[in-house]
Amino acid sequence: MCTSPPAGPTIETPKRVEKMFKRILMACDGSAESGPALHTGIHLAKALNAELRAVSVQEKLPVYATYVDVGMPGGTVILRQDAAKYYRELQAIAQQTALREGMVLLTELVEGEEVQEIVECVQRTRSDRLVVGIPRHSWLLSRLWNHTTHDLSQRMGSSILPVH
Repeated sequence: MCTSPPAGPTIETPKRVEKMFKRILMACDGSAESGPALHTGIHLAKALNAELRAVSVQEKLPVYATYVDVGMPGGTVILRQDAAKYYRELQAIAQQTALREGMVLLTELVEGEEVQEIVECVQRTRSDRLVVGIPRHSWLLSRLWNHTTHDLSQRMGSSILPVH
């Protein structure tokens, strides 16, 4: 037996679809592993229509680098400038790669300790996913070394996508 719906107005509630990841951040350091991570981050952001960012961390020079200034005054300034130039060029290449895929990549260069700066960037940008390149090591070697990715996983609340 068919029954008709009850008389009176019906209220339709709009269905709200939340994005899984709204902001994707990639760690970009120029290593061989960061290349595949860049491509994975671009494709993931494109598929999810997410904002795409990259952070590069220029680590502070070690204490012994001050000896450079003894032999060449201002040498450590030049070393820091050269490092900054390297990372800016690396970021420009990453932006061009993203543009070829139809994505805009926002970049940020920070100076400090790698893990701390990446964690702070994730928090500052409210990124939902961090994409990092990880090296392939033997089981034994991977147990002996404490890697950046492991350190990040211990300190972050957002999810990490490690890419080989």
